[in-house]
Amino acid sequence: MERLPVLLLFVLVLTALAKDESKEKKDSPESHSGENKGVGKHLGGHKGFGLKHPAGNDGLGKLFGKDSKEHSDEHSGEGAGLCTSSEESGSKGNKKPKGKGSGIKYSYNPKFGCYLQKEKSQYAVVLAYITYSAAFYDGQTGEVFVFISTETSGVYIPGGVSDKTWLAKKQSFSEYSKNLVPLEDLYKLGDTKGMKITAETITKDLQKKLSKILSSQSRAYKDECKAFAYAMEVASLAHLGRLKGFEQVLDKPVNGLELRGDLQETLGYYKGWKAFFGYFDGEMEAFKQNNIKLDYEQLLNSETEFHLLGYFLEGLAPHSDLVDAIAPHLDDEEMFFEIVAGLGGHIRHSFGGYIYVVSESVGYLHGKRTYESIEATVSGYITYEVGVQDDYLKTWTGGISSIRKTIKKTKLDGKLGKISKILQRMDEEKKWQIGDVDMYEVLKTISDQKLPGNKRSVRKVLKALKAKKGKKH
Repeated sequence: MERLPVLLLFVLVLTALAKDESKEKKDSPESHSGENKGVGKHLGGHKGFGLKHPAGNDGLGKLFGKDSKEHSDEHSGEGAGLCTSSEESGSKGNKKPKGKGSGIKYSYNPKFGCYLQKEKSQYAVVLAYITYSAAFYDGQTGEVFVFISTETSGVYIPGGVSDKTWLAKKQSFSEYSKNLVPLEDLYKLGDTKGMKITAETITKDLQKKLSKILSSQSRAYKDECKAFAYAMEVASLAHLGRLKGFEQVLDKPVNGLELRGDLQETLGYYKGWKAFFGYFDGEMEAFKQNNIKLDYEQLLNSETEFHLLGYFLEGLAPHSDLVDAIAPHLDDEEMFFEIVAGLGGHIRHSFGGYIYVVSESVGYLHGKRTYESIEATVSGYITYEVGVQDDYLKTWTGGISSIRKTIKKTKLDGKLGKISKILQRMDEEKKWQIGDVDMYEVLKTISDQKLPGNKRSVRKVLKALKAKKGKKH
């Protein structure tokens, strides 16, 4: 009888996710790169997870395949429904300045790809993009969850059944990873000495175990009834394929790089970068052919999303064909801020969340977002972790000044004339007008640290935007 409530939870949650995703960002950069949405729809519609769908997809490979136009590609870990995500209910103690690391470290291994582990944590997540598989390790017990993108289910291996899993008391994960058992072998082990798991068959106890591992690497994964769905997204070809693609243009792999963001944010960054590169013919291949090498520390730890865009522009500047491909999008006010928000992974908290709210506000004022959409965006941001955490307007001002200097330095102000003028007014005069709305009033209102996380604060921001119900966009 236990399966029924678990199945019901996933049906409700993933249906809600599908509805939430379908409303968002119709004109986002990701839509230009040929990547459609539908996280909830396709997770929920996969019969391998015990949820029926007329299409009858078989295997994670088909669900998240390289050639699929409908793979998971939008806002991992964010949605509405029965399970409240930590975007809405995070703890008060996670105030993290943008420039400091989160304690999550990224390490590269040429044998399988990479792994992430919070410093001094007894948990680890392996993203084996070379074989399109992922594993979630509990070093305290020796338990491990393994997902392979071509399989219809994951496997769970209990602690103590094999010496092939990781035990923190015996060795660090760094040492274990040097001779890491291939995840395909662990999957076979789980098939014989463990158990296969799907959304229908995973028990509440295993949900808790998986959630414990995931939440050790990201506050966004604390919701137990979403743990399996999150694990499937992390293990999807959509995510792993992005990691593999970016590795091709890195100047050198890095080990032990402390990340600015956690697991969920880092996966979000890859989504935004993928959308950005979607504007170029050949995407990552375009950079590879032009021998453009990227520094991973710059990618993952740039001071702000504006600084990251500036870093990309410096690499693009000597290549006129690449500049011509991206310039029309960057020279559009709405798309410029949409792209900047995407480079931050469309996260809904901290400074990245601030940029996201501003970007959505610009979209609303340009007629591309509904009142309901902007209300939900503002509400989600303000109520997250009791509101604003830092002086984000000051950080915003520094970012605007930085990107403006980069545009001048790279002599791209001619091709980015419209946005250059907007940035100049913002930088020198602290003025930014869209229609009859003073955007600097909006910026100040959103960054007001005194805003309590309630409906009154949401109305204050909407008032600054002059947003009205029934206004068609």
